[in-house]
Amino acid sequence: MPKLKTISGAAILILALIVALNPNVAYAPTPRVILYFLMSVFPAIIFAGELQAKFEFTVGKFVAAGSGVFAAMLILLLTLDYLTKVELPVTVYEVVRADDNTKPYAIDGPGAVMVESDSKGRSATVFTKANQLLVIFHKESPKAYLKIRGPDGAMQSLPVVYSGSHEKPSLEIK
Repeated sequence: MPKLKTISGAAILILALIVALNPNVAYAPTPRVILYFLMSVFPAIIFAGELQAKFEFTVGKFVAAGSGVFAAMLILLLTLDYLTKVELPVTVYEVVRADDNTKPYAIDGPGAVMVESDSKGRSATVFTKANQLLVIFHKESPKAYLKIRGPDGAMQSLPVVYSGSHEKPSLEIK
């Protein structure tokens, strides 16, 4: 029976890692957390009798502690979440006309997009292609201020906010 537990635990962990580290899933927060929870629960249940672990988490005056299977599950869950955390806050926006959301608006010309710095001098990095706008946000500032040239030639000031890499939001140009 111990060999069966070891083989099944290893198989579950390997399969879960393959599924969880798929780039389409690993960087989407909700599916990632659910998969990691399942990845940590199954081995914890299988090895319940053999596993000895202690977990303690302290933030200020708040202390959370656990031992045994629960601690092993939390340790694995936090480790997996930490290891696949997104390093760069990047969002791709689709730029469309405000009067017709289905009509793309090309912004890849010279001087079509300008980046403004915030009050602390931080700014985002911007790349454009056709009507796609890729914004790499500063790590300490999830908001950027852009000036985009509209159809009438005037620059429009638009604030953009980091919304994660799993969504593709749109910017409406008037």
